[in-house]
Amino acid sequence: MNKEIFPSGLAVELSTLDLEMTVHYFQKWSLESKQMQKGKFSAVISAIHTPRIQIHDVHYSHGFITRGGFPKACIMIGYVQSNARVTFQNRVLQKNELVITTDSGEIDYLASGKNRVLTISVEKQLFLEAFFDFFAEPFDVHQAQNRFLIQPKMLPLLLRSINTWMTFSKSNHSLLLSEERYCMAELEILGDIFSSLMIDRTAHERSGFQIEKARDILHANVNERFNSAMLTHELGISQRQLQRLFKERYGISPKRYLLNLRINAVRKELLLADPKSATISDIALKYHFFDLNHFSKAYKMLFGELPSHTLQKSY
Repeated sequence: MNKEIFPSGLAVELSTLDLEMTVHYFQKWSLESKQMQKGKFSAVISAIHTPRIQIHDVHYSHGFITRGGFPKACIMIGYVQSNARVTFQNRVLQKNELVITTDSGEIDYLASGKNRVLTISVEKQLFLEAFFDFFAEPFDVHQAQNRFLIQPKMLPLLLRSINTWMTFSKSNHSLLLSEERYCMAELEILGDIFSSLMIDRTAHERSGFQIEKARDILHANVNERFNSAMLTHELGISQRQLQRLFKERYGISPKRYLLNLRINAVRKELLLADPKSATISDIALKYHFFDLNHFSKAYKMLFGELPSHTLQKSY
């Protein structure tokens, strides 16, 4: 894992801050802030940090403006929930719009009434790799579009998911201390965000084509020496993307899919074989099962009987 951008496990929970305390808090993050609506002001601030993601969730009682930068080598994702008019860099935001910006020093939110601002800063490399793995296209392809919109039905699910992640991280910090668990949590957070977006369906159609092609390749090479690394090379995609495609379509990994395919091929041959002359080992070896004990266990798990029983009732 790269050097941490954010202090791992740091959690912030500040309730009922007045204007002075709120301004002071944001000054520590090099942000300029100012109340934009008359009335007694209060704010509730909640935040969590993983090594490569920082999530800030701030509820303002009145209109507020926030300007400043975010950590370098990061991409900032932002969403403002409000019934009032909200602008980002002098552009009026739609109700279900998600701001994604790669330029540091460009936080510039202004809400004219009560609002909630959710900002997620993500290490740039992590974001770009996760985006490509999820959509099968680089972020640059979509960055030129003017707006990223959240699917209306997905908006409450996304907000609930972010709340759940923040609550879990604060109460289960000890469970996330390992590098592997932090990495899994970060990818889950980004996956929830990406799945909520209204992205051009071309990428998803391409994913459908890729999984069909992957399936055809595996079926054509069922009795050949073939593995997932060779498959990703054929398709021009990453291992992680291949895993996701198979999980979404078949609910299993490509390795398990190929294993099941080969076991099914063995079963077909056993059912057609002459039990007097055919041997299980010869047929199993044909499909690259070199450990017959392991093969028999996998076969029984799939069909509920040993391969010897299948052979005995054949012909």
